[in-house]
Amino acid sequence: MRKFVTAILLMSSLLWFNSTLTYAKDENLRLNIVDEATKRGDLKSAKAYAQVYENDTQVGVQYSFFYPYNGVMDGAFGQGAHEGDWEKIRVIANKETEEIETIYFAAHSNEGKWYEDPFTYSENIKSYERSDYDTGQKPSVTVTNDGMIVEVHENELTGGNLYYNLGRIVGNEVEWLRTGAKYDTGQNPSVTVTDDGKIIEVHENEVTGGSLYYNIGTIEGNRINWTANGTYYDSGQEPTVSFIGDDTIVEIHENEVTGGNLYYSLGEVNGNKINWMIKGKKYDTGNNPSVTATNGTIIEMHESSGNLYYNIGALNGERIDWTSNGTFYDTGNEPDITMTSNGKIFEIHEGGDKLYYNIGQWNGQTIQWSKWNGSKAVGTPLDFGQQASVQFMNTNDVILVNESDGSNEMNVRKVDLMDEFRPVGFSAKISHASYPKVNSYSRFPLPSDVTDRGPIWDIENNFVLIGSDYETNPLYRWVAFDGLWGNTFEDDLIGTKSPGFGIGSKWFKDKTGSSVANDMVVSDYQFAGYYAQTFAPIMYMHTEDIDHPSTVEWFLDRVQLLYNNEVLLDVGEVNPISLVETEKQ
Repeated sequence: MRKFVTAILLMSSLLWFNSTLTYAKDENLRLNIVDEATKRGDLKSAKAYAQVYENDTQVGVQYSFFYPYNGVMDGAFGQGAHEGDWEKIRVIANKETEEIETIYFAAHSNEGKWYEDPFTYSENIKSYERSDYDTGQKPSVTVTNDGMIVEVHENELTGGNLYYNLGRIVGNEVEWLRTGAKYDTGQNPSVTVTDDGKIIEVHENEVTGGSLYYNIGTIEGNRINWTANGTYYDSGQEPTVSFIGDDTIVEIHENEVTGGNLYYSLGEVNGNKINWMIKGKKYDTGNNPSVTATNGTIIEMHESSGNLYYNIGALNGERIDWTSNGTFYDTGNEPDITMTSNGKIFEIHEGGDKLYYNIGQWNGQTIQWSKWNGSKAVGTPLDFGQQASVQFMNTNDVILVNESDGSNEMNVRKVDLMDEFRPVGFSAKISHASYPKVNSYSRFPLPSDVTDRGPIWDIENNFVLIGSDYETNPLYRWVAFDGLWGNTFEDDLIGTKSPGFGIGSKWFKDKTGSSVANDMVVSDYQFAGYYAQTFAPIMYMHTEDIDHPSTVEWFLDRVQLLYNNEVLLDVGEVNPISLVETEKQ
């Protein structure tokens, strides 16, 4: 191994130093990435470099993300390839109320912009990465009080057989204990669970439909023991079921054959059978109903000619009093709904080939939607897919299952509803760029960046504070390096020089337009850490396993340092402190 001291002396003889603490700018000095895997970054150990500023009334945090490599942009004739790329998100909030006032997404530096209304461009959910779990169609999901997940579905393509999957949440993923277990024949199943753990499933008969049946089961270990199998209870199609409370369930369906009329039934679960108090009571018109209920409150949703409507009802003895009838709330198809005991609502539906969600709060005879444009709820796109089913696990966690778009694979994911607001950003493919929403972004005359919903990088507990002394403190002075490192001619491409590792400063001035800086770095690390955590973005990285961020330390430990193509420091020998200039001796 080359001696570290020798490398430092060699660097000193090659670089121009002055009497101040400045940084090297020598175009003969290059970083060379030896291992191709290093270019991909390391999301598991990645950190955001946070610097916190304040003025009299505001607090702001800049989050800087380091990417080991910037790939060649498609169609850009080799432009864009370089080592070491920084992207930034800046958040300004009211110091007293801690409400976010504006967010800056630094897409390619000068192309970035401030967003005055961050709620328009952000979300109040955290959706974990989906995973395939089975093949089939028309899945329905429920969750027991002790956290067991029960999913039922038809077999793929023609349908006619019914299967269940049994699982539980481990971390933020579903661990399936039993998959693809056949339990009956039929189509269009729906499932719910009572407080004492009885699984209630309803479905149509196979092929022609028109007759409705129920099954009752209990979970025993890693299987469901079905104690009542295929019991006929009514005629109709597209059934949906929910537990209300006190052993009472509500079932809703369309009329058989042509559909278009909606009916409800109320039943009491008694051992291995359901005693129906009322069956087939018409209450509205529409198609593809979904129902949720809790503590005697029933909310039903359905579609009609591409519009979505809800009804709110209250259990009154052996009937439902519908206090809100056919209220329009959005456009779309195939809605599904779930509700917590305190009235929080999560709704999902199809729109074209995508899934959209709405979050709301039950308020007596109405639902207050979190995003409302004055005439309708503003459904937020979640992902591609169809035939979704959702169920709250607790007051903030939702299990979501759906068919994949254009295939018979079924996906599952966990979705967290956040009570507090935190900004959300999306990382673009190859050129990284931080954007406020999923889309493709034109960067004329260069090709578009592409963002989607890949792995989640939650910065709340994954940041490193950069203090006011970052230019002099040897622990992180290298972060401010603004040299010209980069193996710019890799693969004979005409690459650009590597951008510096710099942390920005005095950026309140950017926003206010002031001729002088009116902000200062928060020097108290306790307060700085609090602010950095409070406003930390949730980042959706690109779905492909490329171009993920890492720490600069991780990166520098995996590269060579070259001068005129001669190796100064080899892989594993590069020390961040050695890469900043020291005072001239």
